[in-house]
Amino acid sequence: MFTSITHRLIQVSKGVEATLVQLLETGLLHADPHPGNLRYTSSGEIGFLDFGLLCQMEKRHQFAMLASIVHIVNGDWASLVNALIDMDVVRPGTNIRLVTLELEQALGEVEFKNGIPDVKFSR
Repeated sequence: MFTSITHRLIQVSKGVEATLVQLLETGLLHADPHPGNLRYTSSGEIGFLDFGLLCQMEKRHQFAMLASIVHIVNGDWASLVNALIDMDVVRPGTNIRLVTLELEQALGEVEFKNGIPDVKFSR
């Protein structure tokens, strides 16, 4: 059991690292990172498959995406909406207050499980 949990934590850690390298260093983001598109090599590295959904992010979008991750972890929905505006996800003329209220209602307070934010995006 411990080995399985340790192995999963290592996998999650490598996935987070790979995503952050894409986001912060290269700007080239794999937009479909589900288990079928990820493999671990014999040397313990993560490999991405199926490059049909890639995007080259502009620097301003990279920073806004990083900020949005921080805002989600902190449950700061108003700042998340501003980051979504910076990413051109929320269109001009949108009722920002309404979007913020809907996020607050749908996602509520961020709960932590073992120190990891547990945001219910399925809501």
